[in-house]
Amino acid sequence: MDLRVIEIKDLEEAAGELAALNVHKGGIGIMAPKAVTRIIKISAIDSVALNILKQEMLSAGGDCAVSWDAFIRRNKNAEGMLIGTIAQIDKVCEKLEKQPFGLSAANGASFHNLDLAKESLARSVAASQEGIKILDDAMKAKLVASAA
Repeated sequence: MDLRVIEIKDLEEAAGELAALNVHKGGIGIMAPKAVTRIIKISAIDSVALNILKQEMLSAGGDCAVSWDAFIRRNKNAEGMLIGTIAQIDKVCEKLEKQPFGLSAANGASFHNLDLAKESLARSVAASQEGIKILDDAMKAKLVASAA
């Protein structure tokens, strides 16, 4: 038996490696996104939204590194790191369409292109921050009204 670790950088390279093994074309389409890992650093995101991302990544089989501070207290300028395959990130993008805080990405395919992924996440973070501000303002207004 001969084992070797290979590094696969993109879908094209994954498809080539699978084709070299004589994998059926249908199987290549299914397996290639599982063979490519993406690490996406996120900054300037509300910790609530970041923790939602972590939960969704874990449920898809990936992960999201989150600072301890973002777990124990609200931090409107948190940082994190998504860790997963393209297939896992695509799965999370589909689920994020249903989440609050503006976390929906334009589409999962954007994560195949890191520049598009960065733009998509930046838009999601901005929408998230706007949504959280609306919630914060509404809560403050409710507190003021109940105190009067």
